[in-house]
Amino acid sequence: MPPHEIARMIYAKKSKNEVYFNGNNTIKRRCKKEESTMYKKTVWRLFFLLCFIGFLVACNEESDVAGVSSPNLPGGQGDPFIEFTYIPPVGSFNNLEGRVLHVYPSEYRVAVFIYVSGWWNKPTFANPLTSIGSDGSWVTDITTGGIDEKASRIAAFLVQATYNPPVLSGDNTFPAELEQNATAKVEVNRGP
Repeated sequence: MPPHEIARMIYAKKSKNEVYFNGNNTIKRRCKKEESTMYKKTVWRLFFLLCFIGFLVACNEESDVAGVSSPNLPGGQGDPFIEFTYIPPVGSFNNLEGRVLHVYPSEYRVAVFIYVSGWWNKPTFANPLTSIGSDGSWVTDITTGGIDEKASRIAAFLVQATYNPPVLSGDNTFPAELEQNATAKVEVNRGP
């Protein structure tokens, strides 16, 4: 084995110094001062890395405040909002479509009602709430029986996911309790 290879393998502790090969076929001693300097540099590098990560997180939060949509909050910050994006015409059996903004979809549901000689829960009494997609969109079947396709009015309420809406089977008005628990509401008249 050549001498410079042997020197590379040398590692000996003598008092407070370490002996190591520096790559130029010479043996050098590393003192505590060098180790202290290396430690300080490492600490500073970690400090600046953490500051940079904090800056990136802060920038992301500011983008939500500025109204930029985040993956979990469609539409970004703002007042809760609900709208219809597709209203099937009278006589159609197509689904009702809509979207919500400024709320976390996993925490809310949509309670839909149609008016056919009174208000009726949709899609059914057993399933009166519609889930909201992560992008804020939702779809509800409003023609699940009777003459639902002839409904003259449609209403949707944005409610907390834990809320149980009242069962309506031909009521002429919405109960005050439903209106009070709604975060947002939309209603439309459908002409023939």
